[in-house]
Amino acid sequence: MQVVLHKADFEAAVTAARAGDKSQFLPVASMYTTGTGVGKDDVKALFWTQKAEKAGVTAANYNLALMHLQGGAVEQDFQKSYDYLNAYIKAGNSSPKSAELGESLTHLIHEPNFCNG
Repeated sequence: MQVVLHKADFEAAVTAARAGDKSQFLPVASMYTTGTGVGKDDVKALFWTQKAEKAGVTAANYNLALMHLQGGAVEQDFQKSYDYLNAYIKAGNSSPKSAELGESLTHLIHEPNFCNG
């Protein structure tokens, strides 16, 4: 029964997003990322996250930072990840989680063997 509710939530969100409701771009991306109400699809998650970023949804920058950090639908790129994170922070979003990610990215960019031991 809960799957039906998730599918209905997805359908409502994607219909609104396709109609241009930018407040639904990231929820749709998240649903594609997790497979909630729809099949998991990292490429579609990337599409909607990029669309949100272009529409000025600053939280999309954090999500893009994570996507570039992890690789998958996009090529792993620590510098791009850092740049998206920096845009997120400069827009007034700061948290211990984003600070920790920034510190890790700084190490990854400047110390390539940081993860290897």
